[in-house]
Amino acid sequence: YRGILPPEQKSMTIGLRVARNALAQQGQESTSANPPFKATGNKLVIYYSWSGNTRNMAKIIAKKTGARLIELKLKQPYSVNYTEVLTQAWQAQQKRDLPELDLTGLKLEDYDTIFIGYPLWWASIPRPLATMLTKYDFTGKNLLVFSSGGGGHLQQSYSDLMKLAQCSNFGTALEVSYSGGAELEETISEWLRANGVK
Repeated sequence: YRGILPPEQKSMTIGLRVARNALAQQGQESTSANPPFKATGNKLVIYYSWSGNTRNMAKIIAKKTGARLIELKLKQPYSVNYTEVLTQAWQAQQKRDLPELDLTGLKLEDYDTIFIGYPLWWASIPRPLATMLTKYDFTGKNLLVFSSGGGGHLQQSYSDLMKLAQCSNFGTALEVSYSGGAELEETISEWLRANGVK
């Protein structure tokens, strides 16, 4: 088990992890960004959510930044049953599946800063997100990553994401535990300020 949690499970614990280009590749963490990252231009939030925790984060980010919001949806959705989706997610990770998505209307050329959100599944990104990352060119984009989960494996998932979204300018990454608790909005606001989002 890594990072998939029943929708009803909640936690007040919130973690802010910083991952920059070289540091993430070396498996290190830092509390400062050098040089400073600034998210500019038109903004887009793309996310995949199973339990709803990542969806809630995405909506808050979109509201605070004025970004367009797009949810990645599987053509053949995973089970809504917690036990079954655990198995499905594990098998997809082992096979490195790229499940089919409905990507209607998803265009990146009009956006300079893109927020990418996902739940931590088995210490990595969920495979629907991998599908999206392989189909689009993120060259020259400012990327900000946010995730929810209880496994504490943001660094590994972040490295996996960076391998698929190469040649992009990454800011700091945000990880919250489960639903993020009562402090979620303030945590997101702090994260946005740290990345120069206005």
